Amino acid sequence: MSGSLLVILPHNPGDVVMALQAIRRAKAALPDVAVDYLVSEECRGLVEGSPLIRRVFPIPKRALRAHWDSGDDTGLLKALEAFLEDLRATRYALSANLYQERAGGLLQGFVNADRKIGLEFRDGENFRVGSRYLEHLFAIPADRAGNPWHVVDIYARALLRALGDPGSASAPQGPDHPAQVTALLPPLSRPDAARGLTPGAYLAVHPGSAWAGKRWPEAHWSGLIERCASAGLPFALTGSPEEKPLAARILASLSPAARNAVTDCCGATTLIGSAWIHAHARLTITGDTVAMHLAAASGTPTLCLFGASNPVETGPYGRGHVIIETDPRPRPDLALAEAHPGLTHLLPREVAAWILAGELPGNNGLWETGWDSERGMQILRDRRRSPHPTWQRGRGLARVLHRCADREAGLFVHPAPDPGSPRGRLLRVLSEAGTQAPGWRPPADYLARLEAAEKDLGEETRNQLVWEAYRIAVNGLSLRYLGAHLAARKARLEQALGEEALAQGD
Repeated sequence: MSGSLLVILPHNPGDVVMALQAIRRAKAALPDVAVDYLVSEECRGLVEGSPLIRRVFPIPKRALRAHWDSGDDTGLLKALEAFLEDLRATRYALSANLYQERAGGLLQGFVNADRKIGLEFRDGENFRVGSRYLEHLFAIPADRAGNPWHVVDIYARALLRALGDPGSASAPQGPDHPAQVTALLPPLSRPDAARGLTPGAYLAVHPGSAWAGKRWPEAHWSGLIERCASAGLPFALTGSPEEKPLAARILASLSPAARNAVTDCCGATTLIGSAWIHAHARLTITGDTVAMHLAAASGTPTLCLFGASNPVETGPYGRGHVIIETDPRPRPDLALAEAHPGLTHLLPREVAAWILAGELPGNNGLWETGWDSERGMQILRDRRRSPHPTWQRGRGLARVLHRCADREAGLFVHPAPDPGSPRGRLLRVLSEAGTQAPGWRPPADYLARLEAAEKDLGEETRNQLVWEAYRIAVNGLSLRYLGAHLAARKARLEQALGEEALAQGD
């Protein structure tokens, strides 16, 4: 296929980098496709100048926020209109929304494209590419801990199928795929803070994270650096400006000798500057962070410490990466906002023993990234070459997905909703309408039961048609019931208008 593609992912730097990996796979199969990327302003430097991307549309958050804070409503509207007009000026063969919140669906509505697709949660089991308006929303899986597919592979399969090349979505990509370090990020320049670093000689550590469930305790980072520095290993410390206090506490707790072994780059570089540090490191050590994805995108081996999140789904993508997993069965909702006890119990001496001597880290799982050439997807294996238990639990469904090409795009293991739960009750009402013949007119008692079920699901759904449908999607209910839902809504509106007309006639 030739033409142009717009990828929408207006948040989360790590997700932006993972989607670049998927774009690389898509362009390898379809090199004539020109790709534009809609991202948040802070992610602009990660993609602008990438050989994969023709043009970047950064959302002007700072300008919009400045108008908002100053009470300049006119300036706010003009800035927003200018951005949207610029976005609409290009016509695309396809736009693909990969974002997991409302903003992606809203922005998708302003795009000028022949086809607009997203990933739809369907039948409690899998994702598929769709083209109706509300399928532009990416439904968050209810059981992310049970997902046996990496996000990059889900994105790549969806893009390839939508671009008309379903065969490449699951075909083997060669013995080194996805480890081939072809150009992915923009050209990297050494930041000033890294002038003293010798490429290939230091370990890069990124201790911070926006999520408590991904953070290794800061005292553990100090212990790790102390042990490795005593063995003669130098370090580079990275992080955002907001993480400077964390870096300062870690450095303050070190002995003078260990402190002298650390080059503190935390808060002193941009994201793309941090990418240079991780691209030239001997090894990157971090949690489930953007630093992990930047290192993996550059071909740098990573040692990743996982607590609440699922390393099969969002771990480093490519060859030569190692993951210490402290919880082989994390909660289905991942509980990222809570400190993870497994990370607390993973001791610095265990991590240092693996770095210095290759020793297994106690009772924690040690996984290496691998490639399943039969299915064209990344998997994790232990030292005995056994696959990760998440893959084991989902492999039967994965085989079904692999055989059914018209349903490919990704797979999530998802339990059916409890019939007594708000989701279950709403699904039951919608299912009743879905069994009716076309043209069915919902009776008043059905509309009343639908209203009650919607209100029970959440107060934010009341009288907000788009958000009602969105909440249905993200709560795991199939969008195949959306037609019945909208028909019932229309009937309710007509009923209200008729009653109002009668009242005015009286």
